Amino acid sequence: MTILDNSTRELGNLKDQVEPLVDFFKEILQGISHTVDEDLQNFLRPIVNGITEGSSPEEVQAIRVSQASKKVELRPSERQKSTAADLPCSE
Repeated sequence: MTILDNSTRELGNLKDQVEPLVDFFKEILQGISHTVDEDLQNFLRPIVNGITEGSSPEEVQAIRVSQASKKVELRPSERQKSTAADLPCSE
């Protein structure tokens, strides 16, 4: 019985040590979720809305963005094989 009592007591101590870590990582998760769910979506929305597709859904003909954003230029060899995810940016 002594072993069981000691084990139960130690598990309680371990729980007390782990609970603050769990709370800490939950707060980090909430911060990351907020950034991904809201900030990233707010950043991507104007880009996605500004895309003009080419002759196929895989082809991007143009991306209209505000003046403060970077200008996107396609080299002739990339015009037909590029997707929105791999467009090169230049200032």
